[in-house]
Order: sequence, then C-alpha cells, then structure tokens
Amino acid sequence: MLEQELTVAEKKQLDTYRFNQPLFLKLQSELKHGHFAVERNWVRGNFKIPSDKDWLELTNDPQKHHHHEELARDAIRRGELCVVFLSGGMAMRYGHVVKAVQAALFNKSFLELKLRQLLKTCQELDSMIPVFLLTSFATHEKTLQHLEENNYFSWHKQLIHCVPQSISLRVLADGTLLRDEQGGVSFYAPGHGDVFASLVQDQKFDTWRTQGGKHVMVGNIDNFGASLSTEILGTHLSQKKTVSVEVTKRLAHDAGGVPVFVDNHLRLVEGFCFPPHVPLQTVSVFNTNTLWVNVEHFHNQHPLSWFRVEKVLGGNKVIQFEQLMGELTAFVDTSYICVPRTGPGGRFYPIKSPEDLKTCEQDLALHFAFLQS
Repeated sequence: MLEQELTVAEKKQLDTYRFNQPLFLKLQSELKHGHFAVERNWVRGNFKIPSDKDWLELTNDPQKHHHHEELARDAIRRGELCVVFLSGGMAMRYGHVVKAVQAALFNKSFLELKLRQLLKTCQELDSMIPVFLLTSFATHEKTLQHLEENNYFSWHKQLIHCVPQSISLRVLADGTLLRDEQGGVSFYAPGHGDVFASLVQDQKFDTWRTQGGKHVMVGNIDNFGASLSTEILGTHLSQKKTVSVEVTKRLAHDAGGVPVFVDNHLRLVEGFCFPPHVPLQTVSVFNTNTLWVNVEHFHNQHPLSWFRVEKVLGGNKVIQFEQLMGELTAFVDTSYICVPRTGPGGRFYPIKSPEDLKTCEQDLALHFAFLQS
C-alpha cells in the first residue's frame, strides 16, 4: 500500500537514506489502531530522585587532574578516540536551514567554529583524530559542499567523514501520511538515537574501530561548549564505565533529559517520558547531550525505544517516531560528570534559535578569541 502512495522521486529519496519500511508500517499501524498514545512514551518503574552525590564534579586535586590528563593523552596518542558531531537535525527553531553551514560568530559557520576549536586542541596535543559528522537527507549535501568549498577548514580531508542517518515519514495524528499543498510527503530524520545504527554501518567508522578505536565523544553541532576535553576524557576513563554523560546545573526553563533512578538504576529520562506524578523539576542537573561512549555500544547495539514525538507544522499536529541517544544509559552502568555551564570552562551553550546566539555572544567571543589572534 505504501508503495502506491509514493512518487518515484520519493521512493528514491527513501532508498538513498535507508528508510526502514517494515518498521515504519508497524509503528504507523499501531498509531492508527490506537496503540501508540502519548502515554506509551512514559518510562515504567519505581522512580527515585537522585542527589548531588550521584554525579562527579571535575576534580580540583592537582594529582588527580594530572592522572586524568595522562590517561586521556595516552588514549588519544594510541588513536583510540574519535569525535562525532550530530548535524542532521531539521533546525525548526532556526528557520528550517542547514544550521551547520550558517554563519554564527565572527562570520564563521557553526561547523567551522566546531572544527577549528577541535583542531586547536588536537594541535596542542600533537595528535589528530577522526571526526564523523552525522548528517541527514536535509543536511548531507550542503555540509559536504561547505567542507569542499572551504578546504575542510585546515583539516586533512581523510579525517572528516559525513555519515548520513536514516530517514522516515511524518504522519498525522490518525496515522495517515502528512502531505504538503502540492501533495508531497514530509520527510524527517528520526532522532539522534540513530547515531549508533548509522555509524556502525559506515565503512570508515568500522575501519577506525578495527584499527584500535575505543572511545567516542558525541555532541551537538550547535553546542559550542562541547569541545574535546582531556580532563573529561580522563575522568571517563578513570571511572572504568563504558558510558559517561555530561550534565550541568539545571535552570527552571530547561526542558529535556535528566538523570533519575528507575528501579534503582541511574539513567537518563527525557522530559516527555516522565509520568505526570514524577517531579522531574526537583532534579538539580540536566543532560547536555554530550556523551563519552565506548565503541562496543555501536557494534553491539541496544534495543532503543521508538517514541511518539509531536510537532506542529502548517497548523497541523504531526507525529514523528524517534529514538533517543541518551536511552543507552538504561542498559549500561553510566557515570555522570557535572560540568560548568558557562564561564571560561563552560560546556553548555546550545544555540537552538538566533536569539540564543545573541544571548551568549559575549561568552562565546571569549571561547573563540583564538580565531582573532
């Protein structure tokens, strides 16, 4: 039936970006038959609000700091680290543009700022590392073009890899396909939880893994605070856990995931996954969506859930089926590292709208002052 509803061009787009038709039809059918209500997003179990003792603070001890630095530098020298920037989002709050190629600060794009920031750290460490950009049907071609036109911003071309994630179709609340005024279907990228399935299928990522790659830093392209930190990598390595999540002090307006105990296991739970009776606003920290993940979790994937995510497009309430990267913490023992939000060492400057950029422009100018020297 779905085949008959699509044009040749739409089928080609879906084939190009690994559309999982059987999965989509299953989720669509469940929605149509009333089996995918909002309540299905809710995490089940016994909840307990954590305390500040349940996450790590960055050390002030010079001896521990030195130990963390050495752990991190040794791992980087051995080629065990790669960095992944999530760059496939639809940028709805930024005007439906390819955010990575938009000018942000000093007339430099989001992607240029992130790559030059990382390049500076690599040069200080005298060790280059591979970078994977998780793109999507909406961002892949323009991201590649931006890199080519700017000579990969002083990186070696062979170290920067664009990996497109999969694609899916938006539906209306009754499960029928969303269509525009011309009758075309509406594509979307199904969330950052797709990073695991997308990278594990990438040949260059697999080559890095088989040549000794062990640790993956994953962060948003639009969070200018989330740069490579040897202190945080060393902290992650010293905990001997396979996943570490950067959290920061939560403000009243923050919406998103927080760490909470579910059946005595400390894991991230997204805001829309909390049952109404759980006081998530009492959790003092917040997920920055910067994770340090051992590569085994890409190769041996965990069964991440599919969530019902509601959007409003053109006056219509539409449904997207998405996966969340942070749900990985439901399956493994995880460290939570509380990082400074702002200031000289600030690691959380999310730019979701042009207004966000204006709000933190002065702080960011200090972070990127090296570009003007």
